[in-house]
Amino acid sequence: MAFPGGPGSSGPQQGGSYPNPQQSGGIRPGPLQSVPGLDLLLLLIIWLGLQKLLPMILLSAPEPGSPGDGARGELPIIPVLMVIGLHSLIMLGATYFIIVKKHGLRLADLGIVLVSKTWVIRSVIFGTLAIPVSGIVAQFLQALSGEPFENPQMDVFLAGGFSPAILITSLLVTGAIVPLVEEIVMRGVFYGWLRARLSVAASVAISSLVFAFLHGIPFLFPVFVLIGAMLALITEKSGSVLSATIAHAVFNIINIASFYWLVQQGIIQSGAG
Repeated sequence: MAFPGGPGSSGPQQGGSYPNPQQSGGIRPGPLQSVPGLDLLLLLIIWLGLQKLLPMILLSAPEPGSPGDGARGELPIIPVLMVIGLHSLIMLGATYFIIVKKHGLRLADLGIVLVSKTWVIRSVIFGTLAIPVSGIVAQFLQALSGEPFENPQMDVFLAGGFSPAILITSLLVTGAIVPLVEEIVMRGVFYGWLRARLSVAASVAISSLVFAFLHGIPFLFPVFVLIGAMLALITEKSGSVLSATIAHAVFNIINIASFYWLVQQGIIQSGAG
């Protein structure tokens, strides 16, 4: 993330340019120091409001006996993916108008800067390794609870069958759009704002807790905290939100593709109620 300056710093370099994060060894707090906390709170309220309102407005529960009406009561996956994509696009617009345009910031001020080939490779590796690690944590939590757990995010895919068209749409939405927007908002804005005021450890902890809370799955809260911490540290060390975006995208893509493969192999039953 490209945040210039820092506690005790003199601010932007002469000419208004900021130090290259790849040369300065990580992010440096700067422009987000001028953003009031109320603007971040507004962004959070919009995020949560959209999560509640968009499904109510754009989705409706299937009629009894209709396709997709199972024991879990899931909705058809394509409309759900459209809602997720719309949520992301609205959040991107809200971030631009509330944070970037209102305060005269640049994209680089939110950490949207190019990353080196080395960090691209590292991000792919971190995103891949996060899958078995998060799986182990989830299994540990399930063992502690003593009750079977079904991930509602994955259950949605099973409601009406998991087809190639659904796979492609899922990869586009959850493997590209969602990671980019979530990283801009969560690491570019929230983590960057915290980092302008707090230590790395405190910023990572608080932003990760917010990230987990926004996903709204209590059972997986520790898993999302872990993932959020990894993404925040990647942003911190690489100096760019795009590194975290790559890791986030790899994590989502492998999870969706693996799930699809399990369905195709009959290990997980598609359309099961």
